[in-house]
Amino acid sequence: MPGRREALIDVVITEVDRYLTDLVRRIANTSRAASARVLAILHEFSTTVDTAPDRIKIWLISNSNVDDSTWTRYVDFQDQILAAFSDII
Repeated sequence: MPGRREALIDVVITEVDRYLTDLVRRIANTSRAASARVLAILHEFSTTVDTAPDRIKIWLISNSNVDDSTWTRYVDFQDQILAAFSDII
């Protein structure tokens, strides 16, 4: 059973992953041209660096530890994002 700290970390990382995945899916599921969707996703992600820097920092920090269980979550997150880009292309 995870401790309180681990549970809190899990909740925060889950929220950040959801936020970024939803950002990609929201744009990927539009009817724009593929190139416009890819550019829009990249633009929104870069805007998030300015508008929600804490989420980006958490995402970067949580995914930089390859020895931790968060690495598996990062790979899952990446698979979802790559699948969205694959569907667009």
